[in-house]
Amino acid sequence: MNVFLRLWQRLLGSGHPLASVRAAERWLAGLDRRDGFVLQTAVTRALLAFAATEGTPTPRELGALFRIDRAFEPLIGTMIEEYVDQCQRGGNLETRLWSAAYDLGQAYLKAYARCLRAARENINKPAWADWFPALLARQTRHLRTDLKLRQFRYAGWTAAQWRELHELYQLAALYDRQRTRQPLPGERRGSSVEEEYLGALLVARLNTGSFTPPQLEWLTRRLAEWGRGLVIQPPGEGAGAFEIDLLGFGGLRYYDARAKDHGGERYGRLDTMNLYRRIQDALVQQEAINGLPKGISSVEQHFLLARMAALFSPAPPPPVPRAERRNASQILRVVGGLPVICRAIAEVTRADRAALQAGAMHSYEEVTQLYVSGRTATGPRQESRLPSVMWRLLDSSQSGQRLGAPAGSPICRLGDLVAAQDVNDHAWTLGVVRRVQRSRAEETHYGLEVMARKLIRVMLQERDPVIDIFSPDMHGTQRPFYGLYLPAFPENRLPGQRSLVLPEARYKEGLDLNLITGTKRFVIHLTRLIEQETGWVWAAFSAVDKLD
Repeated sequence: MNVFLRLWQRLLGSGHPLASVRAAERWLAGLDRRDGFVLQTAVTRALLAFAATEGTPTPRELGALFRIDRAFEPLIGTMIEEYVDQCQRGGNLETRLWSAAYDLGQAYLKAYARCLRAARENINKPAWADWFPALLARQTRHLRTDLKLRQFRYAGWTAAQWRELHELYQLAALYDRQRTRQPLPGERRGSSVEEEYLGALLVARLNTGSFTPPQLEWLTRRLAEWGRGLVIQPPGEGAGAFEIDLLGFGGLRYYDARAKDHGGERYGRLDTMNLYRRIQDALVQQEAINGLPKGISSVEQHFLLARMAALFSPAPPPPVPRAERRNASQILRVVGGLPVICRAIAEVTRADRAALQAGAMHSYEEVTQLYVSGRTATGPRQESRLPSVMWRLLDSSQSGQRLGAPAGSPICRLGDLVAAQDVNDHAWTLGVVRRVQRSRAEETHYGLEVMARKLIRVMLQERDPVIDIFSPDMHGTQRPFYGLYLPAFPENRLPGQRSLVLPEARYKEGLDLNLITGTKRFVIHLTRLIEQETGWVWAAFSAVDKLD
């Protein structure tokens, strides 16, 4: 009776796309490939349905999974490329692309996990044993992709995910198959478990919180190219600079000879000298490397290579001198983006004298001109209080701050302009995001480089000797706009230089501007660019003339 029941269940399941390689090919032939999101949804649903199926999968179903994986391997890569192109713009498309790639990768991991359980139970059967290295290698590759996607969002792995990665390598090493390169049907050159495992460890080394998604994608491609030939050496058989704890919950770390226990089967060693030399060759020879993403210049490429060389140096780099950090525990009001910051620091709360005094330090009581259809109206400006978020100040130094944002707070990106206000003394600090890391407690930590502790909102206008700033005839680039004036103040980042933060679209090298601070007007000349990021520019200036 059980034989007939199993036969009947197999006949019922024969229509499933993962029932066999032929079923997979028929299903692939009928898919609509015009819309990537529709295609991703169909593949994800099929994989999740297979992963949730009860019973033990067969080698035929594993072959079908290999066939689908091979057919749609470019799909995740395409979604990642489009996400990298869209990530600096933000919006719904960026979120959809990341979520689609992540969901598809998770579906693959669940489908392969079901097959892996069956393979471990039937490892002595040739049908399973023959494809065991390829099964482990594909599972490890999808784990590596999962790690990269998480790092795009400045997150890392949990202890359980690290254990899963290490166990896959240990399982392959148990049967001495970790270096077996087994191509899938239709694949020219397969990859071994050790190659995929090392690829994940190298990618994890980049999780510093200071790389944008385009930079991270470019670096991972360089690592895949330059990291070929790296092997894991057992303890006592090599002198690699890095150590791998196969029973631990992390990635590569520098070998410490002072540690007591480095023996047994727990630890492996990795020599990165060849990888380091390739990075150094690219740095010294200033070679132009193909495949630079949009927005990454040759100067930035050199900077990224230098950062990569420091991360994979055979010798631990010397400690970098840092300003003394002071632990702190206070609440800050945080706003982001140049337009919002310009409005926030000019807020005046009439019911609060302390806020009134702080507002006068960062703005001015101006008579605002409202331009409506070419007409002007004068009247005292009264800003409504802007919505903001409350973050924790974790520690600070003369040059930076580390802030903790609770779960659900708007996510800032590297290079974003942020202003933080002390809720007690109402003083503002202007900074730029240099590091982003999500902790396991679902709190995001931001490292800010302080630009200024004294800043003033000013009105700016492109210089035109004929048209006055209050003329109703102005149009286009002649219209005034707000910016931030950073005076030559001892606690500012450039204590001996007056500078401006202005919208990126309004910056031109050598531009002359009218600068208005309340009742005073000046003509200034932009002398040099200090920093340029998406949406804002920081430039030094010199005063040319005083109009009033």
